[in-house]
Amino acid sequence: MRADFRDKTMKKMANETYQRQIVRLVKAMSRAEDEAAVANDLAAGSDAACVKMFVDGNLEKRRDKLEHQLEFVAEAFEEFDELIREYIRSGSSLAYDTAESDGERMLLWLTETKSLSPEQLDYITCQRARHAVEDLARKSRLKHVRFQELCSLTDRWLLEFDSSADLQVYLNPIRVWSRFETLALLDEDSTPPANVLFYAAGEEVGTAVLELEGQALINELADYQPCTLAEWVTLTSQAEPAELIETCRDLAEMGLVAFG
Repeated sequence: MRADFRDKTMKKMANETYQRQIVRLVKAMSRAEDEAAVANDLAAGSDAACVKMFVDGNLEKRRDKLEHQLEFVAEAFEEFDELIREYIRSGSSLAYDTAESDGERMLLWLTETKSLSPEQLDYITCQRARHAVEDLARKSRLKHVRFQELCSLTDRWLLEFDSSADLQVYLNPIRVWSRFETLALLDEDSTPPANVLFYAAGEEVGTAVLELEGQALINELADYQPCTLAEWVTLTSQAEPAELIETCRDLAEMGLVAFG
């Protein structure tokens, strides 16, 4: 029993040592100009130049992914490619990182290390809200798919909308509120600051800038749904029946509500 216990303990220690080594090597090979950190780990006869080629290739792929993912934000900056290079040099990516999480961390890095204009901050706010919607859709995949299935029947249900009292109203579960401080991403007739609702629209991310009444109705429906339109009319304190029906139609056409 003692020998067995000792063997298990030694095996566990060896596994933990191996895990620490892997983490250290991954970090070292994800940073620019840090190839020397793995020099002592090379097998006999291995060429350190090959490690540099591998690291350079990884960094180039990482830069390309960041450029692609943050193409929208780049519109608000001059020489955004230089900022990407600076960000990559500032630290390593995590093991098993995704382009989405790397891009999100770069946006946080920009807000924490750079002096940004209000317009640039709005671009970052917009991109981060899109990331949040995409992340929520991944985490709540079944709810997302189910709601999109209901959305596919919207045109049919709208034809029966006025005569179907038992029709259930569902609110899109994949939604995130955000706020723009400038007109950079708003219509000219808008008045900033403005609350903006980001939501999943099929495989895309939709946006809606709603008046205060519309915002209140969305928040109200979040508490009541699923409910029939008749029930919502009875419960609401935000709109008259005719106004609520018209708003519900508009929200359905936008992909914010569905029926079933």
